[in-house]
Amino acid sequence: MLDTVREDFSGTLRNALQGVRIVCVQHLLETTGSLLESFVEMGCLPEDIHILGKFYSTSPLVERRLAAAGFDVLGWHGEVVPGKYQDTIRHNIQHLWQRAELKTTKHNGPILILDDGGRCRQYCPGWLDRDSAIAVEQTTSGLKARRTGNWIPTVEVAGSAAKRVLEPPAVTESILRYVIPRLRIASRELTIGIVGIGTVGGDVARRLLRAGKSVFIYDKDPLLRSSVKGAIWCKSLRALVKRCEAIVGCTGEDLFENARWLEDIEGPRLLASCSSEDIEFRSVLKLVHWDEDRKPLSPRTVQFRRGSLQILRGGFPANFTGTKNSGPVSLIQVTRALLLAGVIQAAVLRSSKVLPVPRRIMLDPWMQAKIARAFLTPGRQRLVDVARVDAINPEWLATRSTGTNLGPLVVSRQAQGPSTILG
Repeated sequence: MLDTVREDFSGTLRNALQGVRIVCVQHLLETTGSLLESFVEMGCLPEDIHILGKFYSTSPLVERRLAAAGFDVLGWHGEVVPGKYQDTIRHNIQHLWQRAELKTTKHNGPILILDDGGRCRQYCPGWLDRDSAIAVEQTTSGLKARRTGNWIPTVEVAGSAAKRVLEPPAVTESILRYVIPRLRIASRELTIGIVGIGTVGGDVARRLLRAGKSVFIYDKDPLLRSSVKGAIWCKSLRALVKRCEAIVGCTGEDLFENARWLEDIEGPRLLASCSSEDIEFRSVLKLVHWDEDRKPLSPRTVQFRRGSLQILRGGFPANFTGTKNSGPVSLIQVTRALLLAGVIQAAVLRSSKVLPVPRRIMLDPWMQAKIARAFLTPGRQRLVDVARVDAINPEWLATRSTGTNLGPLVVSRQAQGPSTILG
């Protein structure tokens, strides 16, 4: 898929990233390494790519390989305390920006931020020239407004319709492979409740139902009640926790903030996060006695009078394994291709000086369509909950993607002749 994007450019756009400095916070997996290598193939120097991996998803093997190839990889610093991950990652991102500043002068080209969760933009330093910086964001939570810092113009890969319809099978497969098998006591499977039935949660629920499982669901949006046929709807989070022995969080929000009723639960409950960072069960994690076990990825247990909560993997996403690939490569590569398209679009925007750059930028629908067309082989098409003709239609994608549509900034050589930048 990365080759599909790269091979579509000719002439000057083959070096679209020449002179660009990239600061990124990413899950350091093998597929991410391939994405970073694509940046080099398009003109960016490895030493101009500053990388911080999230400690709970980083593959040590991938981290070593990137450092050996000349990328500026920042090692993780500091201790991760349960429920306070955001404090440690802020400290690490500030170190990352300090590294970037040492190599940045006013004569350098644009700075491009490749973000996963919005933190790299949130903690960007005062010296950063926001008129020359641009970002690419891959998660929905990262598009939320932050309390600190000015908003940097952002290509919203996370809001692209192509990502929302093509990525869920990969995430679902990873959850079914690494999370669901852990939701058992001895050999007994537990009653599963899913909180948050959006793109990912809904897809997981449907797959479990097709496998003959009983699934309870809850979402704060009651309009989603009928979106998963066959699942048992719970009218509140409290009702779901009362009925289910295992709770899977897919909301990207702190589920149990101000939930004093947890003290009255009866019996053990097992909690697994399919979100990012340690957000899903953060309020409960803050009740953990840190002196008991200082390994941040160990299961955590909070004891109440008549019940308990065991939180898998220290509250971090349970589908990351520390291996070089935590999910199906054949599926997740579509996300990497969309990110490469977003990075190229961002670089073109900052270098062209032709168009005013809005704060929220739609990932070029034409590029989304091209990637979708290459991805949707007959075997993959059956996994995607959308008609193939819709996913490869730029007009359909444009009406369902977020951000300002700037039109076809990067044009296919096959469709239009030599690639050009349109003013």
